Amino acid sequence: MFALRTISMACVVSWFAVGIARCQPGDWAPYLDGGAAKAFQRDGVTIKFDEHHTAIALDAVNAKLSDASLQFVGVLSDLRAVKLSKQPITDAGLKKLLVLTKLKSLGLDETRVTDAGLAGLEKLPALEELLLANTRIGDVGIEHLVKLPKLKRLRLSGSKVTDAGMASLAAVKTLEDLDLSKTAIGDEGLTTLARLPKLAKLNLYTTRVTNAGLDSLQSLRSLKWLNLDNTAVTDAGLAKFHGMTNLEFLHLGRTQITDTGLPQLSRLTKLQELHVTRTHVTADGVKRLQQSLPKCKIVDKVKE
Repeated sequence: MFALRTISMACVVSWFAVGIARCQPGDWAPYLDGGAAKAFQRDGVTIKFDEHHTAIALDAVNAKLSDASLQFVGVLSDLRAVKLSKQPITDAGLKKLLVLTKLKSLGLDETRVTDAGLAGLEKLPALEELLLANTRIGDVGIEHLVKLPKLKRLRLSGSKVTDAGMASLAAVKTLEDLDLSKTAIGDEGLTTLARLPKLAKLNLYTTRVTNAGLDSLQSLRSLKWLNLDNTAVTDAGLAKFHGMTNLEFLHLGRTQITDTGLPQLSRLTKLQELHVTRTHVTADGVKRLQQSLPKCKIVDKVKE
């Protein structure tokens, strides 16, 4: 981690993938090109610096941006992270970010980027995290991600991806964290995801996954975190968790499981947290499972 040095009294030391100083516009303006400083200050952008006064992160979540606002981003050639979530950025704006060859994290949740815009991402070879929740990205866009050699975390929650797009995604062997919640993904898509050797975290909340899809997940020995909340999993599906012995977190809320199937989870000895809220599981069933998994936190009630 970099040593931290406060640029002014208004700076707040924080952590964003590396040690940095987080400053308000008036503090960082002296370290940027005049035109860039004025533009970012006008739009309410937050810039984060390392101890050498090098801009390494741009956060525009609370700003008011447009594609035109990104015309000066090229002067920040050392940026490691850019967060543009909830901004009306289109493919034209995304194109202006493609000069940031050191970029590791790109947040585009709830923006207007499309499949076509992702075609240029191969120019960002250092990218490890890509956030595309609630966008219009679909299966065609997924094909472009194969060209990202270091991609580890991908968020596609609420996007337009389907089972067909998972065939392309299975080629991204570096993936460790994948969020497919609130998409049309089903059992067929999981058969291809089983080919991701490093996948440790998988979010399938509110998808079309059923018991049949769990067969594919058994081969994911690296899987530690799995969310199946609001899916069609039943007691019969719980028997298929026997091979997922490395699971540490499992969410089965709003599924059709009952006390009858619950003992099937007793073999998951590494489980640290289990959610069975809004199911047919009873307090007695939880108590019996707790005896088999004494170190596991079992959540069976929704906090009011």
